[in-house]
Amino acid sequence: KARLDEEMKEQLVINDADITRELVDHATKQFYWGSMWARAIKQERTQKLNVETLEASLSNEFRKQLAETEPGTRVTEKMIKEYITGHPSYIEASNKLIQLGYIADLFGVCKNAFESRGRMLLELSRQSSEGRFYENEFFNMKNEFERREEEKAQRKSRKRNVEETKNNPDVTN
Repeated sequence: KARLDEEMKEQLVINDADITRELVDHATKQFYWGSMWARAIKQERTQKLNVETLEASLSNEFRKQLAETEPGTRVTEKMIKEYITGHPSYIEASNKLIQLGYIADLFGVCKNAFESRGRMLLELSRQSSEGRFYENEFFNMKNEFERREEEKAQRKSRKRNVEETKNNPDVTN
């Protein structure tokens, strides 16, 4: 579990300096964790079937034993259930089923985390695109402002030159 936690944390990190690479790699990561979840679900279902098969086998075993040792004894569901739930092989199989269910749940959390990561990547990508758009717009507005200020300065300079020429007849152009 500790190794899984570390691997998950490592793979969930988003390098916001290279969103494009993260978007490209994300599908592979999501597929990997999704397939691990599917595999864990399959193992859990297989074990559940094994437990059910074992229950049937132990029920038959109990009925046979009781028929041999105590013929004519009426078998109740409660007696069968007590025999099955107390049997070491059933306890072992049930514990394995619980462990496999836990692993399946854990991989389900991983799968969901990667779905969330995918949504975050798309949002970061969208924001990055909008940021570049607004940066370009700001750059264009700044350039336009500077161009207009330069034109204004040139007009002032020409006007000043014209006034100096009018005020000082000795200056020739």
